[in-house]
Amino acid sequence: MNLGEAKSHVRHAIGGYPSVAPGHTVAQRTVEVINHAGNYLYNRPWKFRESMAQLAVSKNNRVISLPKRYSELVSLTRTVDGEPVELATPEEMDQLVDATSGTTISGYLSRASVAYVGATPQMLVWPTPREDKTGVAKLRYRVAWDAVPDPDATGAWADSRGLEIPRYAEPLFIAYLRAFAQGYEDEGINQRLLAIDQGPIYQTVAMKDGIQSRDVGRLKPQRGRTFRR
Repeated sequence: MNLGEAKSHVRHAIGGYPSVAPGHTVAQRTVEVINHAGNYLYNRPWKFRESMAQLAVSKNNRVISLPKRYSELVSLTRTVDGEPVELATPEEMDQLVDATSGTTISGYLSRASVAYVGATPQMLVWPTPREDKTGVAKLRYRVAWDAVPDPDATGAWADSRGLEIPRYAEPLFIAYLRAFAQGYEDEGINQRLLAIDQGPIYQTVAMKDGIQSRDVGRLKPQRGRTFRR
């Protein structure tokens, strides 16, 4: 699905252009609806959101920059031996640094924590790296919704630009688009979203994506037969 198709679904849902608040244009309101629907879709831990990045460390710096669209951590493993890096809280990371008087320590990464500076996430690591090195850890993470920029500003997207939604999830995204578009007009957004999340469209997409398994009922006893996957 591209941006132009998403805009057409918004207009079709309400039979025209959405109402606007003072100081907003119709184009801005339409994009706002698309972004709200996209963010709501991306709140779920879909498999299609998962991505991977190789992290680099800098000498005497325990802060690692995370990918631009980082949203949630899935796993963090050391490249050198494939072992997972233990996750800790930012407070625990500070205590570890204080206990070592802030000096650098040689060795593999042992602990890590994600902390936010304002709205920007960053990763704290321990021990503090002794040298610059690339590819020290493999990060699996979920990406955030790629927000559509202000259509009236520089850098606006063309209608032909694709949105990062797999085909099997498009029906659910369209349902959310319609819910937000109609809900902002008649104040019924909560009921509409609840109905979608409990309905067959969501269930089908969840099973297709793999975050939810089909209910096959009570399993019968094997009675001596070998279990097969």
